[in-house]
Amino acid sequence: LSSSSAASDVYKRQVQEGLLKLSIRPMAPPQPDCPSGIVSFQHPNSQAIYDALLKENIHVMHHAGRIRIAIHGFNTEDDVDRLLDCLRRQREAAQKTEAAWNDGPHTME
Repeated sequence: LSSSSAASDVYKRQVQEGLLKLSIRPMAPPQPDCPSGIVSFQHPNSQAIYDALLKENIHVMHHAGRIRIAIHGFNTEDDVDRLLDCLRRQREAAQKTEAAWNDGPHTME
């Protein structure tokens, strides 16, 4: 494996773990032995989350209430930190305005 592939595996795990810490459950369960670079989640405030990410120049896919994150070899640790920090700030802002951020894990169940 190339060093960028090994690094991206670390970043993939960091995204998965970071989402779980924010009470965001990915639509597909994490597979520790084979981390996926594609991570999606559904959230009732997906448009606001998408807008905040885009404002920070963090590009993800947004469709039908779902956010799709793609981690690849060209991403950096700073990219992952910025993504998770933006999601954390969105969560805090929603909690301050008493918006429903976490009425349970958000998935396609």
